[in-house]
Parts: sequence; structure tokens; C-alpha cells
Amino acid sequence: MKRFPMAYALSIVTGGFLMTMAPAIHAESMNSAPQQIAQAAQTEFSDEKLQQYADAVTEVQELNIKWQQRVQENQDPEKTQELRQEATQEMVVAIREKGLTVEEYNQITEAATNDPELSNKISQYIQ
Repeated sequence: MKRFPMAYALSIVTGGFLMTMAPAIHAESMNSAPQQIAQAAQTEFSDEKLQQYADAVTEVQELNIKWQQRVQENQDPEKTQELRQEATQEMVVAIREKGLTVEEYNQITEAATNDPELSNKISQYIQ
């Protein structure tokens, strides 16, 4: 069974690449993190939302790889910041195009982090 790519799913919640890419979005999502964590623990997610989430995780993973390469190849700090902003915007758009808000994405990520059964269910959608 393919393991749920939690590292990529967590990129918006815990930092990873996206935190360095867009501290403002990360800070905004972290300001509501306690509320999201409480909601995630109490929320049942529909199969439709989980499929949207699985699709978004896959897209974010691909974008993460693409943008990491671009940022690593760059030597200019100003250009690096521009690339990070573009990457963040592209990732947020990808999440929204899959039918989720960034908050929903983070909420499902947090719930999956704390619930192995949910994580396994998401893995099945990703396969």
C-alpha cells in the first residue's frame, strides 16, 4: 500500500517549503490553527471532500517539487522572494481549484495527522 505523502500535505500547516515560500499565508493559517485543530478533531469529512483533498495533495506535491527546483537554482534573494510568492499563489489556486479552501485543506491535514484511519482512507484516494 502506498503511504500517504504526509510531508507534502503538511507543507501548508507545519511550514515545510510553503512556510518559507509564504510566511503571510502560513501565519494567517497558524493564527486560526487552534480553532482548526479543534474543528478537525470533531469533523467528519465527506468522501467528496476527501477526494478533493487527495487531488489537492497530489497537485501541491507536484508544484512543491517544481518550485523547489526553481528556488534552489536561483542566486538572487529578491528573485527568490518573487519565486516564493508565485509558488504560494499557484499552490493556493491549485487547492481552490480542487474545491477546497486553504483552511479546509489544513483542517483535513491536521485531522489526518492525528487519525491513522483517516490517513489510510486518504491514501486510497491518492492511489
